[in-house]
Amino acid sequence: MPNAPLVVMSKLTPPLSAGVIARDCAGGLLDRGRNAKLILVTAPAGYGKTTAVAQHFNAERESGEAIGWVSLDNDDRDPSRFLGHVVAALQTAHTGVGLAAQSLLSVGSEMPVRSILLTLLNEVSTVGRPVTIVLDDFYRCAGDEVLAMIDNMLEAAPRNLRLIITSRSMPTLRSLGRFRVQNELVEVRAEHLRFELSETYAFLNDREGLDLSREQVSALHERTDGWIAGLQLASLSLRDRPDREHFITAFSGSNRNIVDYLATDVLSNLPVETRAFLQETAILERLNAPLCDTVAGRSDSAAMLVELEQANMFLLPLDDERTWYRYHHLFADFLRRHLAEDRPGDVQMLHRRAYGWYAANGMIGEAVGHALAAGDWDETADFIETSWHNVLKMGRIRTILDWIERLPQEVQDRRPLVRIAHCWVLALRRDCERGLQVFKSLSSQIEADDFDTGGMSERDLCALRAELRTTETFIHVFADAEEAMVAIAKEEPEDAPEFDPFVRGVHDNLLIYANFVAGDFDKARRFSARARERHMRADGVYGAVYSDCLRGLVEVCTGQLDVAETLYTRAFGLASERLGRLSLPAALPAALVSEVHYLRNDIEPARQNLNELLHMVDECAILDAMLVGRRVLAQIYVADGQEGAALDVLAESEAIGRHTGFARLVVSALGQRARILASIGDMAGAETAVNEAEGVAGQRQTGSTSRWSRRHVLTVLARGGLLLAQGRPEEVQELLKPVLIDAGVCGRVRWQIELLVLDAIAKADSGDEPAAIRQIGRALSLSSRTGMIRTYVDEGPAAKRLLLKAHASWAENPSHMRLGVPSVHLELVLDAFGRDGLFRGDAAVLEIATGERPDLSDRERDVLKAVFVGQSNKQIARELGVAESTVAWHLRNIYSKLNVTRRTEAVAAALAHSLF
Repeated sequence: MPNAPLVVMSKLTPPLSAGVIARDCAGGLLDRGRNAKLILVTAPAGYGKTTAVAQHFNAERESGEAIGWVSLDNDDRDPSRFLGHVVAALQTAHTGVGLAAQSLLSVGSEMPVRSILLTLLNEVSTVGRPVTIVLDDFYRCAGDEVLAMIDNMLEAAPRNLRLIITSRSMPTLRSLGRFRVQNELVEVRAEHLRFELSETYAFLNDREGLDLSREQVSALHERTDGWIAGLQLASLSLRDRPDREHFITAFSGSNRNIVDYLATDVLSNLPVETRAFLQETAILERLNAPLCDTVAGRSDSAAMLVELEQANMFLLPLDDERTWYRYHHLFADFLRRHLAEDRPGDVQMLHRRAYGWYAANGMIGEAVGHALAAGDWDETADFIETSWHNVLKMGRIRTILDWIERLPQEVQDRRPLVRIAHCWVLALRRDCERGLQVFKSLSSQIEADDFDTGGMSERDLCALRAELRTTETFIHVFADAEEAMVAIAKEEPEDAPEFDPFVRGVHDNLLIYANFVAGDFDKARRFSARARERHMRADGVYGAVYSDCLRGLVEVCTGQLDVAETLYTRAFGLASERLGRLSLPAALPAALVSEVHYLRNDIEPARQNLNELLHMVDECAILDAMLVGRRVLAQIYVADGQEGAALDVLAESEAIGRHTGFARLVVSALGQRARILASIGDMAGAETAVNEAEGVAGQRQTGSTSRWSRRHVLTVLARGGLLLAQGRPEEVQELLKPVLIDAGVCGRVRWQIELLVLDAIAKADSGDEPAAIRQIGRALSLSSRTGMIRTYVDEGPAAKRLLLKAHASWAENPSHMRLGVPSVHLELVLDAFGRDGLFRGDAAVLEIATGERPDLSDRERDVLKAVFVGQSNKQIARELGVAESTVAWHLRNIYSKLNVTRRTEAVAAALAHSLF
């Protein structure tokens, strides 16, 4: 798995410490935290957090419990790297768990970490015993993204998963308050960790062999307040000191003062050579002998590390082989401060030696960290330019962004490849506005030759310009910038030489999508063939999957559902075989093919795909998978009579769209919401939703470069459906006329059918039955070639009545065959409605309207009114202050009294009886 984030194996075991004092607080963790989801150990530096939890870890391991460990550092602020270490820790806890998540991590930036996290949690849930993960030194990686990941982990954690977090400060997790109330949080703080007097005595005399009197131990304990790091430093100072009594009474004050006082005293008694080694190697997060030899300019580091460990000089081995070590963080901070004070001119040199060693050993992340610390900006930029593609493939988007944004702006400005990398990672993080600003600035520089081309050959410059074009398209596609994509599609692509196949393959895929948006479907198909061939030649699985999926969008739009299904199936098969059926590359075609299944009225496969994989596509590179998947899921809920669940899906879609700035997603969600509200009689709510959708979509620009705007069409369908529900069919026909013409001219058959059906119903409602039958015949003629059925069923009873009339008319006059309407297709559409000539809801309303007025309780009326305005069960429960199960119970009683089975039927019956 070459793209998997680097896992540092030495971080998967606790630091080894010989002769530690057995802590009561470690036993407390065992006793108090068995049923907790989270054990939070927080205290300032030097209180023995790691040691106490390590004792708990070792006790659990010895008793056969499943427990894993991660020692975190600054590099783990990158979500994918953090998750990579969590997955690895789980694999050490229980053999076999995390294999699917590890496979997904190998996809790198092509797999959202949230989806991998959910996959991992599903795997943990199948383990037949409790599983614990220790996250040590969490404060070092607790950025917003990792905090959000922990919150998601805690929210979705199976019952058998427990987290133990150690940190110097309280992490800002949103779930802490709720966990406290629910007794699912155990907190261990400084007052629980500080040594008791008996532990201080055992440490100083039994372990350190100082043979102090009880009065001396008590004095040290009082002055340090049981602070373990202070006691350890004091023990080092007292070893060979004859004036112990004077020394014990000489220090007091804050922990920081005690550290400085004692550590200075400890260092002053060490050989000069040892002091120098400690200071010089303190710049390193982790140490091994070859690295220390390079940094300190010596050849005896292996012996020095052994000597320091044996002297308890705050050096902790990180593995059983004692290959890697680290200094206690408190001691390392002290050493670095003194290095900066005593030898300020050496700090840069030491970091340079460190990044030279790391680079030579292929550890680019560590090399960049030291290059930045040295202030060697050009070397840092060199590292970024040569490695960002590979780091991106490992999913470390945040890492690249941090590297770049720590460079001075003037360095960024003269390094075009660094700025291209900046554009990509900004777009991948959905910050497309900033990405576009960087791109425009870079483009201006390149056009003006305003950077040093240095040793760049003509071939390199050509490659740079090709990558720049790819970057522009990349940003516009991620931003769903329709007009920009149309403009790009109109440009003639340059026949550039074959440089990096990764970049060229991505560029071809982007051009498929740009031409799809522009309506040049044949051109999109040509790019698809070339893109897939390039990706397969370069073994780019995800790129090939994208090529098929983007081509599939073209085929659905043009009504070629069979071709689209073949493409999506091929893409799903490739992704499943190479990356796993629960990977994002597999989720992408699974979400898109659900639309094909749904349009053909094959609902169960669509439902299965979306229930299993929809959560993954929220972070897809293109908006369409998320939009299509959520739209189809909402339609399935409506078909099942679960309008409340459908409204919940649409509310979530709208929220995501507003948060990410995806106007098309917001417009789609509001348009569907309006149709549902209109169907249950909430015309005011539907009007509000349509007005909002039109406001978000904006007005079509005069002289637009495209005859077709996807946002505009969505608002037209929403407004048309509302006007029809309001009894204004003539206005519907005027509204649809220009869009129908555009759909036909542009070859967008899938939308043309939907518009024709709506127009036909409007003609029927306005009394022009012959024109309505002709229009529904045109729709059927097109849909018979595509297999589309649900487009008619979703329009409800009005569509069915018109189809029945058309069927009767054509039966009397077989000339309808000239319209190209196969009888078999018409029969399939009618079968999808049912053959009784009425919807279940129609029959229920007719039956109940002629019977006795049902007797509903006041609470049942409240629930029914809430259903009428489109509230979900969850919203009703919150408003009425009852449980969701209580709302469901009331609804069952209402359905029984009204003799109905669905929300829409209940509202229709209530209106018929004037119940509100």
